[in-house]
Amino acid sequence: MIIQNGKTIHLQGNNISYIMFENDTGDFLHFYFGKKIADYDYSLMKKEWSEEWGFATNEFSLDVYPQEYPSYGHSDLRNPAYQIINKHQNAVSQLKVKEYKIHNNAVSVIDGMPCLFKANQNADTLEVILYDENIDFEVHLYYTVFDEYDIVARNAVIVNKADKPIEITSAYSANLDLPVGDYDMVHFAGGWGREREMVRTPLKLGIKAEAENARGGSGHQMNPFVMICSPHADETHGKVYGLSLIYSGNHSTVAKIDQFGGLRVQQGINPHQFSWELKPNEKFYTPQSVICYSDTGFGTMSREYHNVYRNNLMKSAWTNKERPILINNWEGTYFDFTEEKLLAMARKAKDAGIELFVLDDGWFGKRNNDRCSLGDWTVNKEKLPSGIDGLAAKINEVGLKFGLWFEPEMISPDSELYRKHPDWAVKVSERTPVEIRHQLVLDLSRDEVCDYVITIHNLSTTK
Repeated sequence: MIIQNGKTIHLQGNNISYIMFENDTGDFLHFYFGKKIADYDYSLMKKEWSEEWGFATNEFSLDVYPQEYPSYGHSDLRNPAYQIINKHQNAVSQLKVKEYKIHNNAVSVIDGMPCLFKANQNADTLEVILYDENIDFEVHLYYTVFDEYDIVARNAVIVNKADKPIEITSAYSANLDLPVGDYDMVHFAGGWGREREMVRTPLKLGIKAEAENARGGSGHQMNPFVMICSPHADETHGKVYGLSLIYSGNHSTVAKIDQFGGLRVQQGINPHQFSWELKPNEKFYTPQSVICYSDTGFGTMSREYHNVYRNNLMKSAWTNKERPILINNWEGTYFDFTEEKLLAMARKAKDAGIELFVLDDGWFGKRNNDRCSLGDWTVNKEKLPSGIDGLAAKINEVGLKFGLWFEPEMISPDSELYRKHPDWAVKVSERTPVEIRHQLVLDLSRDEVCDYVITIHNLSTTK
């Protein structure tokens, strides 16, 4: 539910309130995020928002105020939610409220990226348009709240209204300014074979903590999720704020306590080596950050995220279904298999109660080791004379479902595809590319590469 009361906007979930308001000078300020409270025009609480510590004498000093999407360089010197080089070739901007829009019974839709859908839940979305008329720059903030959940889904859309290009050098999806208090930051880092290790860090004055991955995508090195919690919070007790980014690229969640003890947390695309030219009238969409609140520990928050993502993010046919018990031939055969060897394995698997047989690496090209053929997705008829379709039919006759392993994003330098299109691999032309497991990564930012991957994979099961 979204309630507008004077200059206050109140988002209410199942058990939470998220409150923000516009002040007299058009700044968009944050007031509260936590357990559900009564509705009120909180912008009237002037004493609560006194300026006694602000350094600016001729402006409303934002440096001491919690904000929804803070700018850089105009009375707030803390970490900004975004950074640009504007049409005047400087980095200063000053966003003011231009318009509010409440989209009832609707969720935010992000162009080209996954985000929460409504399903059969009750959802409303607030759109706040912020504008800097000095540089013709606009930001649309989106907040989706569900009546059934304790989450707020946030994203931003940056719009260049100027007649010249601008450069975006950072663009976080969500900014959360929390009140003075003692906080820990919990993140989940790791490596291959030891994924999702829980790491807990006390947040101290003047120290910036960042859980980030700039390796090209999210993964076991760092999950795009953090918890900000009270020092003694555990599975069943304590206040905890969660931030989960629905994004598979380079990501960052950064937390820093300011000079007065307030905490600013931001989540979104990793600004490391990030730069985006935004031409006149173009838009840039940030991914969705789903923030959650619990006053009964980590377990409540975990279950809330599970319910939201299972019901309102996953679009698989397996959503809310038990996965089949499977056997994968890899450790049993590696690259050395024949159709009969695979069928013999499937028959024994059926006797053991297995439900799904997955054919792994080695079924395509000249792939008899890990040094060649990635990208040549044509069936090796010497190993599989009846092809994938024929093998799948025989596996089905045994009584098992059939699955197939792909690695569509990779290419072997020793492959027909690489010999034909060496420029399709991600590399710097002046340097020898670094191979990992004797392979390179396909440049999926190119349309022709995506077209090839989609086409060849559609054909591979019929050859």
